[in-house]
Amino acid sequence: MLTIELIEYQSQSYPRHKITEQDIAIIRQQYPSQVRISLQDTKQGDCWKFTAQGWIGYIPVSSNLAIRITPKVAIANLLGMLEYAYNLKSFRFLDGVTNCGTLEDFYNRLVQLLCNKILVRCRQGLSKKYVTETRQLNYVRGRLHIKQTLKKPWDIRLTCNYQQQTNDIPETQILLWTLHLISRHSLCSVTVKSLVRKTYHTLHSSVILNSFTVSDLDNFQYNRLNQDYQQLHSLCRFFLTNSMPSNHLGNNEILPFLVNMANLYEKFVAEWLKLNLGDRFNLRIQKTVNLTSCEFKIDLLIEDTITKQILYVLDTKYKNSDTPSNSDIYQIVTYATSQKCSHARLIYPQQLKQPLRDKIGNIQVKSLVFSLEDDLEQSGKNFLQDLFHQ
Repeated sequence: MLTIELIEYQSQSYPRHKITEQDIAIIRQQYPSQVRISLQDTKQGDCWKFTAQGWIGYIPVSSNLAIRITPKVAIANLLGMLEYAYNLKSFRFLDGVTNCGTLEDFYNRLVQLLCNKILVRCRQGLSKKYVTETRQLNYVRGRLHIKQTLKKPWDIRLTCNYQQQTNDIPETQILLWTLHLISRHSLCSVTVKSLVRKTYHTLHSSVILNSFTVSDLDNFQYNRLNQDYQQLHSLCRFFLTNSMPSNHLGNNEILPFLVNMANLYEKFVAEWLKLNLGDRFNLRIQKTVNLTSCEFKIDLLIEDTITKQILYVLDTKYKNSDTPSNSDIYQIVTYATSQKCSHARLIYPQQLKQPLRDKIGNIQVKSLVFSLEDDLEQSGKNFLQDLFHQ
């Protein structure tokens, strides 16, 4: 198998004869947001030019071709972003993953972590709940359903409603579904695949396989008896969010693993601010604004805790650019105007060659940097200092 190695927002060329037209068509049809393809005429002959967009991960295109897109940030900082974005930071159990050097190693370590924690929970006992059962029994259990029983007086069995304790609950089913999706990824090593199979069969003995989405995770409630499920569900959210629709390779169905770095950066900045702003300020995330002719969502709003006044309107821009675009400026000014706020800020992951500092009407527009190139905690402190410096 030919593996095309790409780095975020960078290009790589390959001879045209090495890649089939069918594979090119699959990439263009299924992954236009992840990889841009163009045909080049060079002295060595025609070449396909592949340019990675703002995604990282692994795409199994066919049995002959795969694409690996690595992040432009260090794996350690990628992990730091994930810890905040998926609320894993407070659990402090990812220390063993920090020394990963490749995307595959990083993915496998997270899978191992999830499997080991599920196996521990299985040994300790899965969470249980009482569910209502209605069945025909040879004896009375719970509440007798008299009307149903009288309809068939010749039937000696009695219709009863009763409470039954079971492990087969959504909180546990979603763990099994996540393992099912992971088993269809091609990034897992042989050892990790074996661990996934073992964990899947251990869980499947008590739980039925049902499909779930990321939004289902928001419906769960946690207490002191099942708080470790919150950790497991946070890891499940990571895998469910970044599992793309499947490819069919021969008789096998394989899931690509892709992380939208723009969304990850937005979640990371939001969660970091939530933990570090302090009591004086309140952070509002993804506020929906409805106008007469349109609707839009504002990434972040910082308001005064006491007066409830909006102090700053923030918008994250994970882009490979040297200066803010006009459309980004128009967008943030519109956001600020809708909130009657005089401070609009665009947040970038790297230093810009032409930083923005301007005033449009009564709105001060400024570009800020939450850098991913250095230590994330220090970058955050520098970011906060620049944010509140008028």
